[in-house]
Amino acid sequence: MQLISFPWRWWPEAQPSLLLLEQTRDFRLSNSALAMPDASQWWRFILAVQVCYSLLPRSLLWLSARQRVRSQYSASDLQQASIVAAAPAVQAAPELAEVVQVVSQPWTLLVWGANQKDCIKAIQSVYGQAEQVIELEATSKSLAIEHSVVVLVKSWEPPLAELADVLQLLPQQGQRLILPVDWSKQA
Repeated sequence: MQLISFPWRWWPEAQPSLLLLEQTRDFRLSNSALAMPDASQWWRFILAVQVCYSLLPRSLLWLSARQRVRSQYSASDLQQASIVAAAPAVQAAPELAEVVQVVSQPWTLLVWGANQKDCIKAIQSVYGQAEQVIELEATSKSLAIEHSVVVLVKSWEPPLAELADVLQLLPQQGQRLILPVDWSKQA
């Protein structure tokens, strides 16, 4: 016990006496509750053990780990700052195309995906009558269109490389617009 309680030798009340050890050693073996000695004298020793062997080492480990994380974080911040300073400036926002409310006449409607008659009629009621309505396929080779083009795509589908290939075949003159539309039956 002297070895265990060595770190708090300056606190004599927390040092268990030999008499206290002998009194409380076998009190659980007796059946009489009245025979129980005053075990409350152990609280100072238990407190000192918990502080010395639990709380203090854990606190020191936590402080050490915290210091290491801070030093590594500040070192990585310095590296990141030098990398950012050496990197070329990046444009914050991409250039966006204008929102078009009017399609120049004449125009052709290209449908990428299922042909929905009701949806096509609704679009033509807004933009005017299309000169042609063409259903596009991934295998389309060339498009002989000499005026504005509106490409109708499903809004819930991601743009695919096949669509990009077909869009490359579109003529360079006139407007070229992509119109994502939700043409489900509920819409």
